[in-house]
Amino acid sequence: MVSRADVWLPDIMLLEATEIIQLDNEQYTVALQYDGSIATSVDQLVTVHCQFDVVDFPYDTQNCTLRYSSWMYDASHINPYPNNHTDLDAYCENDEWTLRSFTSRIKQMQADGMLFVEVAYDLKFTRKPPYYITSFFWPAFIITSMAIVGVFTPYSESGSRVEKVTFGLTALLTMAVILMIITSEMPKSSNGIPLLGIYVIIEIVVIAVATLFATLNLHLHKAWMSGTPVPSCLLAITCQYRSKTPKLTVSVVVFITVYAIPMQQTIKNAIFEGYDKTNRPVNSASAAVTVQLNPAIFSINEVDVAHQTVQFKQWMRMYWNDEFLTWNPATYGGMTKIMVPRSSIWIPDITIMEQVELVQLDDDFYVVELSYDGNVSSSVDQLIKIHCLFDVALFPFDTQNCSYRFSSWMYTAEAIDIIPTVPTDLTVYNENGEWTMRSYTARKSMSVDDGAVFVDMYYDVKMTRKPNYYVTTFIWPSFLITCLSIIGTFAPTTDAGERIEKVTMGLTTLLTMAVILMIITEQMPKSSNGMPLLGLFIMLEIGVATLATLTAVFIIYMHSCWMNDTPVPNCLLALTCMKEKKSEVSPTKDADMYKEGSPRRSPADPKLLVTIKKGVETLNLNINIDDLRDESLRYRWSKATHRLDLIMMIVFLVINCIIVLVVLVVGNAKLNN
Repeated sequence: MVSRADVWLPDIMLLEATEIIQLDNEQYTVALQYDGSIATSVDQLVTVHCQFDVVDFPYDTQNCTLRYSSWMYDASHINPYPNNHTDLDAYCENDEWTLRSFTSRIKQMQADGMLFVEVAYDLKFTRKPPYYITSFFWPAFIITSMAIVGVFTPYSESGSRVEKVTFGLTALLTMAVILMIITSEMPKSSNGIPLLGIYVIIEIVVIAVATLFATLNLHLHKAWMSGTPVPSCLLAITCQYRSKTPKLTVSVVVFITVYAIPMQQTIKNAIFEGYDKTNRPVNSASAAVTVQLNPAIFSINEVDVAHQTVQFKQWMRMYWNDEFLTWNPATYGGMTKIMVPRSSIWIPDITIMEQVELVQLDDDFYVVELSYDGNVSSSVDQLIKIHCLFDVALFPFDTQNCSYRFSSWMYTAEAIDIIPTVPTDLTVYNENGEWTMRSYTARKSMSVDDGAVFVDMYYDVKMTRKPNYYVTTFIWPSFLITCLSIIGTFAPTTDAGERIEKVTMGLTTLLTMAVILMIITEQMPKSSNGMPLLGLFIMLEIGVATLATLTAVFIIYMHSCWMNDTPVPNCLLALTCMKEKKSEVSPTKDADMYKEGSPRRSPADPKLLVTIKKGVETLNLNINIDDLRDESLRYRWSKATHRLDLIMMIVFLVINCIIVLVVLVVGNAKLNN
């Protein structure tokens, strides 16, 4: 056994890794046999990027691939291959996932003009769904069932029916909260709505339809007031007859076994004799080192709009010439290239200026390709988080432009000149579920700092959000809830006190929309650049619901005007298409016969008793005239306000439809630009 740090190790790396935790090589030993064969084993905790398909969530099966390959050695130098069978003897079962299979295969990859051999390990694992069934499926089913029972349970005839609509809207609020909880655990991709999310949306639609039918029942329930007979179709439905007729990331422990053979040291001993890696690799102090940059974005891992940061994985590739590391191939058997540790040579101090966090392995883990003429090719795997100023005015139909700048930390333009590789490399990019990469370009600039001129290389990333998740989760549910609130608020009802419940419906809707708005604002940056389009849409929906509630309060006030003997205004009669009718109730003509001095009043009349009896009946009729007038006035106010309800319902529904159409049209138009 010898220390792992004392032997040459192949630079086999996990390409999809976003984080690797392992002990230093000094902590491990390798088994060295008499024929030079080496066996090594390393304990690693690895976090990898995996594109999840959550369409069948929580009954989903995921497939993740772990690709191992040499970082710098092409297929002509290192040829990795897997064991005959993968090893699962040390695997410990996971509480949420069941490992279905763990297989290996060999594939080839073309990168930077070189051919590399990869060993791909395919993980297939299935989610265990009982937690989600217990926590989401059954509660959603029970809430929907209770809402249906509550909405359609027969009530008394006085005033309870409007509670049904309020009950339905409350159930909608509950289901909306459940939907928000589910979507918070899902990636915001546009590949499809999770099965559990579809299930909750269907439950929401069921409650919405039930609430609409309850509103229709309210209208049918008051039809008797206008003398409308029960329609034959309704009698047939009710079996009555007429009297005459449903980042993530995965952490796995991997044991890697590789085999290697020693490498020649002749060239290294010759060129590194007297070499000092702290010196700039030029013979002339006035000459600049030209560094060519060719960063390749591998994946966009996280876009945090609230904190205005973007995290992505990239392969940082640089090329330059080291005039001190050259040799004559003819002297060394025609060998033109060798690999040397990255930590053993001079490295340009190229730094990402906008970085918030940078994760990469130490230089000891990497090697660089060194050519006989001094050309150096270096590639480093980096996980970078950069600051990006987001413009969320069109969220979720927004396109973001993020730039990050490479520059030498200490060397001025006279010492280091930076040039880009044209075109930029997106050949290894893996598509993101929430964002579409529109372009990736480079531009060169100069900056002055403390009187010194530095070369800056900007890389501009333009990416567009995929809006389907937000349209499905926020826009359509908000539109549906507002429509139901409008219908419930202005649905014609009876006159016996139910109109106050309309205000309760409006307030319930406002609460629902406020919850949705809070969820949206939590994902947005706390900037004052403007309200996001989605937030503006929710605010407009809140405004519509508020205005509808205030209108309902005003109609309630008008409905009670008959109590003050106020006649229906002509403008309201014209608006509701009603005609002014003259009162048909007037005092009887026999009332004058009982006035003092009337010639018809005579005590000698033989029919006095009969006349007195008729007079008493006439007096009772005159006493009831005021009651009849009040009843007539109340009927006219009730009819006018009912028609006004219908008009306002149509007006607000049209306004709501216009709002959602404008938002979708404007958003998609900006998305396609």
